[in-house]
Amino acid sequence: LAVAATAVPFEPNETILNPTPIALGRSVAARIESGNDHDLYSFAGTAGRRVSVFVHARQIGSDLDPRVYLRGPTGLVLASDDDIGEDDLSLAGPDPDSRILDFPLPTTGPFFIEVEPGESVDADRTEDYFYVLTLLEGGVDAASPYTSEISASPACVPADGASTTVVTFRPRTLQATAVGPGKTVAFELVP
Repeated sequence: LAVAATAVPFEPNETILNPTPIALGRSVAARIESGNDHDLYSFAGTAGRRVSVFVHARQIGSDLDPRVYLRGPTGLVLASDDDIGEDDLSLAGPDPDSRILDFPLPTTGPFFIEVEPGESVDADRTEDYFYVLTLLEGGVDAASPYTSEISASPACVPADGASTTVVTFRPRTLQATAVGPGKTVAFELVP
């Protein structure tokens, strides 16, 4: 996915009438188009199944501070998260990304994930507000803090306005094992 100032193919996806489908065990790369934009995704859920939702943004170099909501078949919010960690004094430091861990689905039917900005978005730089949403089945074992692997090539880029880097994001299961081939999302950060 080239993160540039062009339209995102999933738009519009702001309501439960036009969500972007996502399957369990999958990731999707997208971006917030404006301060008023919020993206909705849908998946088929089964009563009693546990799911975990991860929104990676700041940890992959985005300016987005995401909020995530899990909504039931009627659109009612069942769970939400704003920041994984806000403690500047913890060993891990602050983490403004969002996740919902091991949530038991109360019924069978369509469920919705909503991603929105937690802070204002610079309208002149919407290409900087990208994220990766990952939907995993939960409830197997204890959750691992290692839900992604991130690398950049090259790791350092001169601020010359012409150089680029590719940030590769590999989602992992809650037990820190690879999700599998074909699940890698690569971003090319363009000046």
